[in-house]
Amino acid sequence: MNKAELIEQVHQRANGGPDHFYETTFDKPSAYCGVGWTLALICEALERGEDVKLPGLGTFRVVERKARTYGRKVEGYPVYGWDLGAVTVPAHLTVKFVPDKSLRRMPLVDAVEHADGKKANLLARAKGKSDGS
Repeated sequence: MNKAELIEQVHQRANGGPDHFYETTFDKPSAYCGVGWTLALICEALERGEDVKLPGLGTFRVVERKARTYGRKVEGYPVYGWDLGAVTVPAHLTVKFVPDKSLRRMPLVDAVEHADGKKANLLARAKGKSDGS
């Protein structure tokens, strides 16, 4: 679901759609503003270094990633004119999402049909196991 689809769902549910919330009308520009403001407030809180806890969904948390080195450990290994030496990524801040218990226990779709007709087991993928397809 992208932002436009989220806005459409908020608009539909607030106006008597499936699982509607209120006995009032809620136009699409209001839904757009509500979703936009909510996302902006979450981003502003994260920029200040605060945790954002959304019950039933999870927690957004700012964490510091350590500096690390990727690639070859040897200095400058030229192959076909390319330098395949190590690349150092400096320490930086990033956002981590920790799902709420109720979200973790939610039954997920076990398999999804791909465009090529193969089925992939999402739960095995999430655990890092291969399903052989």
